[in-house]
Amino acid sequence: MNDVKTCVSVVAVAVIVSVILLSFITWQWADDFSSDSKLRSQTVLQCVRYAYRQWDGRIFVGLVGSIFHRYLPHDCILAFWSIFFILVAVMINEIICFEFSAAYSIPPAKLIPVAILTAALWYGMKSHISETIYWASGGWYSLINFIGILWCYCLIRIVHNGVPYMRRDKLFLIAVSLFLFSILAGMCSQNLSPGLVALCSILFVRSLIINRRIDVAAKLIILCMIAVLIGASIVIFAPGNFVRAARAPNSFQFDLNILKNNYVYTLKSYLNFCLVLVPLSVIVGTVYFCFLSPARIKLTRLSAIIISRDSLLGMLERIKWLVAALATIVPFALVPWFASSRSSIFFMTFLAIFIIEVTISFLGILFVPDMSKSKPGCLYAIGYTAGLCLLIFHLCIISSHMYYAANIKKQMKARYDYLNKVENRGRDVVVRPISGVIPFSTRFTEISPDKTNWINTAVAGYYHLNSITLK
Repeated sequence: MNDVKTCVSVVAVAVIVSVILLSFITWQWADDFSSDSKLRSQTVLQCVRYAYRQWDGRIFVGLVGSIFHRYLPHDCILAFWSIFFILVAVMINEIICFEFSAAYSIPPAKLIPVAILTAALWYGMKSHISETIYWASGGWYSLINFIGILWCYCLIRIVHNGVPYMRRDKLFLIAVSLFLFSILAGMCSQNLSPGLVALCSILFVRSLIINRRIDVAAKLIILCMIAVLIGASIVIFAPGNFVRAARAPNSFQFDLNILKNNYVYTLKSYLNFCLVLVPLSVIVGTVYFCFLSPARIKLTRLSAIIISRDSLLGMLERIKWLVAALATIVPFALVPWFASSRSSIFFMTFLAIFIIEVTISFLGILFVPDMSKSKPGCLYAIGYTAGLCLLIFHLCIISSHMYYAANIKKQMKARYDYLNKVENRGRDVVVRPISGVIPFSTRFTEISPDKTNWINTAVAGYYHLNSITLK
């Protein structure tokens, strides 16, 4: 068994490293050129202020993105985004282990489950990882996702660990820190903050059921909810959002039927993006169950059927992630035009946690009552086999992506070297389209045959051309 574990650990390291390595086989496209062009003539703060007033209220990520574009090489920016993506898997693993610690004894090794989560999320989010990881101008979605999941973990851990038993000075420090962190989390994105508020609401109800009063933990949850709303208001009421929404068709219509139809339409679109993530999450949940060792588990088939206080608490523990996922869609009921594949990243993350935890709970209800203190060796074998298969599958896919991406990057480098020639400045330039297989992880928006297209204009401005056209 130790040899098998070592083998799987080596593959797990390769999986994590491969996600980062792909960052160095990418290229600039679309908004990268317009952002870099603005930073040539403006300071970071001027760019952030302009975006806040004319385009987007996400001032924090705008600041981080502008700093990265100004001072870091393109490949390094993407490496940071990929690291944040992996850290999301780390935090999800921490959340799952913490929430099941009362029922299971957690094995000390965390590398393998983190790698399995990384592989599942990477392939399950195939609809947008080319924009949320491997795109300098969109990778901050991975940073926002990490901040959101880290915030969830901090709040859940603090509330569950018994706030009333903390010293007054320590409680004050934690309250202030969580308040400021909650403002930051609320400032990150319009559709992440509703998910965080929904999570606070479920935790508040859970606290009332357990303690039958509004205790210190409940007050801390309310404080965090208020702070998230403060941060969200900074984003929502930014002048740039109204400027941008004015260009969108049918925005801010408060008819209930229209709102319902917009919500359902966005939900269907998001679920369509999750077609691969859902079965992968079930597999990951099964692997987790095989790795975990039953300890003080109280689940029985009977308690799962009878409606009691304990079963209601158990339902709230699991369903809170589904409620958070559904809440991230709420803003798009007003402005469905803003919904996109990359904006579904928060929905998909919360949904993945929900499916994984429900899978573990369901398998616990089915098998744990019939098991002795030690888990049958076949379950460990199933866990390692399924985990190894998923990791190897990931390595095969990402290796092929690296091969095809290297070919595209070679063509891109030749194109950009040609555009950068001094003799081309001020001229009308024509380039050939990129040929070859384009993998989903490095999909990009090509310049247009129309020289007035905004991408063409951005590339022309970056290279000081009069115009650029695709042949």
